[in-house]
Amino acid sequence: MEKIERQLKIRNLRKKYFKVDNIFLDDYAQILGVIPSMVYVYLCRCAGNIKQECWPSQKKLAEELALSRPSVNKAIKILEYFGFITKIRVGRHCNNRYYLLDKEYWNKDHEMMLKRLTEGDVKEIDVRSKQGLIQRLTRFISIERRPKRKETQEKEKEISTTPKININSNPISLDRAVIDKSPIVLKADIISSDIEAANYLWDCIKERLPNFKEPNLDDWADEISKMRRIDKRPREEIMGAIEWAQQNNFWQSNILSPVKLRKHFDMMQSQAMSKTSGSKISPETLKKILES
Repeated sequence: MEKIERQLKIRNLRKKYFKVDNIFLDDYAQILGVIPSMVYVYLCRCAGNIKQECWPSQKKLAEELALSRPSVNKAIKILEYFGFITKIRVGRHCNNRYYLLDKEYWNKDHEMMLKRLTEGDVKEIDVRSKQGLIQRLTRFISIERRPKRKETQEKEKEISTTPKININSNPISLDRAVIDKSPIVLKADIISSDIEAANYLWDCIKERLPNFKEPNLDDWADEISKMRRIDKRPREEIMGAIEWAQQNNFWQSNILSPVKLRKHFDMMQSQAMSKTSGSKISPETLKKILES
């Protein structure tokens, strides 16, 4: 029986190709997650070899990668924060220009980035993306530290056998040790439903008022958590109140934050119930209550 040999045609790299740094795929892709990594790889494909610039629209990026435009926008903000790209606005009716930066500009201090994200210093990244980054950064840092455990154990043994040093003789090293060992504290008692409600309120407001200033969604989620924990409002009531307020001609212009939602929750609930029962509270009465 004759052997049949199949001739396989391998890809020709001399025709069309683009480059992505190995360190990006080895380290950063697992921190960024799928969507920001896809967007970065696509920008690498679009960028020229000399200036490393490109200008695809967010609509084009969304269509090519089968993503939504908000997802593309969030991914670009994350890539900017990590120092992979810089975005320059050219004009109102022109696409943004994206420049791919050299590795020396990439943010390599993972522990500092994790600390900034958990302390709420990063305002440009939304709450959901921030939580995902915190989880992946924590996992990456813990994996990164694993090979060093034997070394640290040996050092601890050496330190325990050395004579004690006067604390006042080296206060700076003591401060650094305290900072390094101090745990990173997350905002307490915020759960996924609080974040969901904060994002839902922001989406409703943004749909009606496109020029409304973007809020700090961390603070919004924290205020929603107070409604749930302190005021004992269930998730269904909070989501229902947001939906009702944004459909009501009077309340949609007054409920522009969870603080206002919490403050006027009882009044809105009573008005909603009065409407179902047939009686109504006049807008003049409501205005007097709000002003008081």
